[in-house]
Amino acid sequence: MINVPPDTHEINGESPECFSELSLKECCNYDIFKQALPRAYARVPEFHRKQFRTLIKGRCESFSNYAFRLGTCFKAWFDGKQAQEDMRRLKQVLLIEQFVKCLPKELHRWVIEKAPKTSFDAAKFANEHFKSEKFEGSGNQ
Repeated sequence: MINVPPDTHEINGESPECFSELSLKECCNYDIFKQALPRAYARVPEFHRKQFRTLIKGRCESFSNYAFRLGTCFKAWFDGKQAQEDMRRLKQVLLIEQFVKCLPKELHRWVIEKAPKTSFDAAKFANEHFKSEKFEGSGNQ
């Protein structure tokens, strides 16, 4: 059981996700939990997407706990993209993710930072960046 100081107000928002990412021992230590909260509030959808795609089951972790943690990452990713209740938005989030996987690392980062709303926007941003790089590079010869 987590020992929460009596003068502590209710914790909400990102805290359930933050709590699910800690080990059982860390969950029982309020000071560790409290230190993890600022990191949770600073996270962006891209962080949660990467975490969802790379999360692995712990050796001693139950399948139920792993499924819970996986669902938490998924929900945080799609909440951050405002796609939790909108199927069209959800479709575009997945299409954008798949599209940017083909891009070189720097271009991938640049396109994501432009926050495309559709896969066509992502392609347009990538084309614009590619054309500007090509144009800038040709003047140096």
